[in-house]
Order: sequence, then C-alpha cells, then structure tokens
Amino acid sequence: MTVKTIPLSEIVSNHNNPRTTFNEESIEQLAQSIKQDGVLQNLIVKPVEGGYEVVVGGRRLRSLRLLLEQGEINSNFSVPVRIQDNQPDNDNLRIAVVENVQREQMHPLDEAEAFLKLTLEGVDLKEVAAQSGVSIYFMKRRLLLGNLIDDSKTAYREEKITLSAAEALAMGNAEDQKLLLERLNDGYVLNPHKIRNMLLCDKPSVSIALFDKEKYTGSITADLFEAEDNTYFDDVGQFNELQDEAVEKLMQDLENDPDVDWVGIERDDHFEHWRYDEAEEGENGGVMIHYRLDGNVEIYRGLVVRENTKTLDDSKPKERPEFTQKAYGYFANQKTILAQQAITKNIRKAKEIDVLQRINLFRDANIKTHQAIKSLSGEQKDSAECELLTQIEQDLMEFLGIELKDRWYVFDSWGVNRSAYYEAVKSLTDEQLDQLFVLLVAISFGKEVTTREETRDSLFYLFANDLDITPRDGWTPNEEFFKLHKKDQLLAIAEACGASIGKQLYKLKRKDLIAELVAYYANSNPLQNEAQQALKDSFCPRLMQFEAEASEA
Repeated sequence: MTVKTIPLSEIVSNHNNPRTTFNEESIEQLAQSIKQDGVLQNLIVKPVEGGYEVVVGGRRLRSLRLLLEQGEINSNFSVPVRIQDNQPDNDNLRIAVVENVQREQMHPLDEAEAFLKLTLEGVDLKEVAAQSGVSIYFMKRRLLLGNLIDDSKTAYREEKITLSAAEALAMGNAEDQKLLLERLNDGYVLNPHKIRNMLLCDKPSVSIALFDKEKYTGSITADLFEAEDNTYFDDVGQFNELQDEAVEKLMQDLENDPDVDWVGIERDDHFEHWRYDEAEEGENGGVMIHYRLDGNVEIYRGLVVRENTKTLDDSKPKERPEFTQKAYGYFANQKTILAQQAITKNIRKAKEIDVLQRINLFRDANIKTHQAIKSLSGEQKDSAECELLTQIEQDLMEFLGIELKDRWYVFDSWGVNRSAYYEAVKSLTDEQLDQLFVLLVAISFGKEVTTREETRDSLFYLFANDLDITPRDGWTPNEEFFKLHKKDQLLAIAEACGASIGKQLYKLKRKDLIAELVAYYANSNPLQNEAQQALKDSFCPRLMQFEAEASEA
C-alpha cells in the first residue's frame, strides 16, 4: 500500500459508497477543521481510469470540495492518501462499511444497503461485525430494513416515522406498507406497537403449530429475526387446515392410548375448568383438548367430569369467525366513515349521539362528568351546587327516566337495553334535546388541571371569561374552604373580609379561628357597619377569580 499526496482534482467519489446520507452541518464543521489544521488522516483510494476513487474518506472529500467551492483552496490542493493496489472490490466495500460504521453514525438505511451488498458479495458478516464493533443482531435488524418499499424508506429518511416504526413496518409486505403509509398521510400516528398489531393480529405464531413446519408452503413474517415465538404464518387458511389435521390425529392417538379413559375437545377461547376435577390417585382419567379460536392448543390430562355438569357432547363448539380481525376492522372502519359523513349533515342526530355517548350504559352506568361533580358528596353544599345537582336529577329523570344514586353521577341501567335509551332520546322535542345536551356538556366541562393553577390562556379560562361569571353569586366561603388554610392565611382572610374588625382573632387557635369565620359567613343578618358588610360581600380569594388580573392579585 503506497502513501503519497495527490491533487484534489484527481480524486473522484465512490459510487458504491455505503453512506448516501450526509449531515451537511458536520461536513461544514469538518471543512473548517481542514481549513485550519489540514487533512489529518489519509484518504484511502484505489486507482481508476483518469485518477483515483475514494474507498474510505467520503466525508473528507466532500469537505475538501466545499472548501474548493468557497475559494479557500484550489483544485491542485495536495491531499494525503493511501493507495490500494489490486484489492478485490468486495474487500474495498467491506473496508468502507467498517470505516463508516466506526466513524460518524451512518443513516440506518445506508447501513442496511451496505450490509446487503456485503451479503451478496459473499462477505462473512461475522468478520464485519467484529471489525466494526457491532453485533450480529444489530446487523440483522439493519438488514430487515431492506424489506421496506421505496415510499417507506422515504418516510423514514424524511423523519415521518421513527427507526422502531420503520423496523415494524418492514415486517409487512408491499400492500400492507402502502396501506399503513396512507394512514400516516391521513394524520394517523404510526408507532411500533400499533404497526405490529395491525400486521400480526390475525397471524398465528409458528411456535403453536402441532404439524410439521415443512408441510406449510406459504410465506412467514419474522419479527426482527427473533425467536420462533416471533415468527408468524402469513397464510392463515393453510395454517388452520394443517392445524385441524394435527388436532384430529392427536385425538385419534389419545383415543388409542390405554391409559386414557376418554377424550374430549373444547373449541372456544376459554376453557371451562369448573366442569372438571383431577382424577384420584390410581385412576387414569380423561383428556380434554382445548382448541382455541386463534389456533393454540392446550391439553389437560387426568380429568374427571364433575357431577351435575353438562356432558361433553351437549354444547356446540364455537365456529371460527368467517373473516379475520383485519377484515372485520376494514369493514367497521369503512361503515364508520360513511356514518360519520351522514352525521355531518344531520345536526339533530349529532346531538342525539352526543347525549347517548355521555351516558355509559353498564350495570352501574357512569355519566361522563367533570371530577368537580363527582366531588359533591358531602352534606354541606352551596346554593350553586344544589341548584346544579337538582337540575341534573330532574332533567335525567324527566327525559330519560334515569334515577341517580347517592354518588350523583351513577345510575342503575340493569335490564334496560341501549335501544330503549335511544328511543327515549329520539322522542324528545328539539327544545328538550337541546336542554339535555346543554346539561351534559356543562357537567363534563371544567378545569383541565386541578392540582395547580392553570395559565389564563387555557380553554377553561377563555370560555369562562366569555360567560361573565361572578364567583360570589354562586359561592360563599364555608368550612371546607377555611380548612384549606394555615393560621396566618386565615388571619389574612379575616382582615380581607372584615371579620377581624373589632376583634383580636390572632389570639385564637386555628380551629377556633375557623369556627369564627364559619359563623361570620353563616350569619345572614346585615352588619351595622356598612363598610364591613361591603368587605364581607365582595371578598373573593385569588384562586376563585376568573378575570385575567386575578393571576397578578
């Protein structure tokens, strides 16, 4: 290998350079370093017709050319190089890959294409892994990216999806990838977990097959070249046929086993353990084959049927679904979109749907409310609280026949089907529907943050300010409010509301001070001191105010 300097004009780029994505900022930084200190490390080149081709040093060459464009150097600038003579092309590629992996991190797609070229050239990947300091597992993950279609690669290079999402996407075929990319273009967030679920939800794992894997002639999907548990059959129909044959043979083998008294099969997602006991010592017992709808098979041995339970033949096994989950999902999504389009043209139906969606119809149905409503369980309530709760009770009973329980937002819907509530909502006049709609929207609205004060540009404050709410019209300081404060805060409150006028409240203990303030506001008789009455009526703590100035008070 010869070491010498050659003019920059005689060096050409390597069209087989494994790195195709360059960070322009890092190229600029390297150019400035070369301008100041020169080329500190030789480029590795090989002779070609008309000059030399870079084997290692593509970033340095780009930086030198940048300096040439900027006029900092000329085309005869001397570049230190090491010349490789008579080196096989696959060795040059291997060296280039190792150098690039060791230096600034290559784009994963560049690494994938480089590793793929090495495998096609017959280069031992273990040797490349050892020299570049990466694991075989790392190289296999990169090779998996080679399954990506061009549009998927573009989405990844443009950072529309993450590396993990790209790896998950690579498990799908071209059709699957196009479908998922369409969702991405529609604003759908593609995270690895969602992608894997979409691609693998219906596919049975290779590990659950009872049959000889060589009988299967279809394709498989491997999840990052991991263990057998992460490899899946793509042809679900062929898997089901082979698995059915294997289960049938298993039953025949068990029926011919002299140590088995009987054999049964249960085709369902859940096995009814309650129907069986374990055979006593010395008894053979029977065998139940639990053949799940997803194709998994579990075998329970040494069983006896409990008395007074159904016999093995009196229940019809469940049939496999006619379509896959993916197919059902497709039809569900398409029908949903059609329904959504229709709803956009029917305001009345939109309100009916919204009302019913805010009422969860389970045994203890839970109306969607803000947590403020759920906190109203104490006996002492302010006028605003009582008024709101009374309206909720009256409207729900009048319009839907719903009787709330003690927790104010829960009702008993046992034995009432959803169609009954739908018919009840349909029968409402427009005015009644609007009244119910407004009520349910109102009790679900509230502060998004309740553990600290929100900023005044939050949606809650933007709406509340437009509603022109005066806090003291519906709220009065009570015992619950006073108990939230320390003694020094209570004394400040007493002074602000006029309760301290003519009294030495600082001498009282905290609990006595609270009692004094509670009594002060419980007394509805007008005070003789008009100024004190004005302080009492106008007092409103900062955190109860809605105005923007409240944050500065």
